[in-house]
Amino acid sequence: MNFLKSSLFATFAVGILSACSGDESSVKYFAAKLDGDDKYSIIEAKSGEVVVKDEFVDVVVDDEFLIVKEGDENSSYSIYTIDNIKKPIISDLRECGRFGDNNRTLVTVKEKPISIIDRSGKQVVELPKEITSAQNRFSDGLAIVEKNDSLYGYIDDDGKMVIEPKFLAAAPFFDGLAVVS
Repeated sequence: MNFLKSSLFATFAVGILSACSGDESSVKYFAAKLDGDDKYSIIEAKSGEVVVKDEFVDVVVDDEFLIVKEGDENSSYSIYTIDNIKKPIISDLRECGRFGDNNRTLVTVKEKPISIIDRSGKQVVELPKEITSAQNRFSDGLAIVEKNDSLYGYIDDDGKMVIEPKFLAAAPFFDGLAVVS
């Protein structure tokens, strides 16, 4: 078990270091609580301009999208664009992830199976009901899924099962490799 934990940590560390390398930052916006504010504001990274002030209780900035948890711990998520924070592209989500390079992410709309959506919020595909959970982000074009028998496998961004669930544990792919057991 310690080997698996060490392997997962190493995979995570390499991913973080790779994402942080390079000459030019890809971060366009970030969220921060400004002095004295209880809620998060959105700041344009290059200029430091406050785009949205003191608006969100919990927020993740993903390129030009805001993934916002509305209200308390039991509340749902919504996804907004930076350009329009008044109308979400999709809401009432139990779970959602950041958009990958493929411009898609996995979401769980309340009372529905897991789905893959595109950047417009349009559903690309609904996953079969036997898929009980999914990693909310694609890595190397694949996402980890769990079937109701507690085994893990991988799907592509069209929802096609690429590696059948047969693993007790699985980590995201990075440069074509993933740690599994």
